Amino acid sequence: MHEYGLAGSIVKSVLKKIRDTDAAQIEKITILKLQVGKLNNVTPAALEQAVHIVAGNSLLSGVKLEVEETANSELTVVEVIGECSQA
Repeated sequence: MHEYGLAGSIVKSVLKKIRDTDAAQIEKITILKLQVGKLNNVTPAALEQAVHIVAGNSLLSGVKLEVEETANSELTVVEVIGECSQA
């Protein structure tokens, strides 16, 4: 299943982006909106399961994926929605 490879890339890039953008106040990512090309032959349910496994106990633990299928072969993170601390 290549969903695990894609899930690893998604988790790694989202967590890196959070670290690089001084988003330390983010406590949990709740929704991850993706565009996934049909040519990737990705099953949204399998991708979500893979993300949950790969994410472990990170900020992405239990994240809900909203996947929009597109005609190309690209995978794009469209939006990341999270909960912030009230500090």
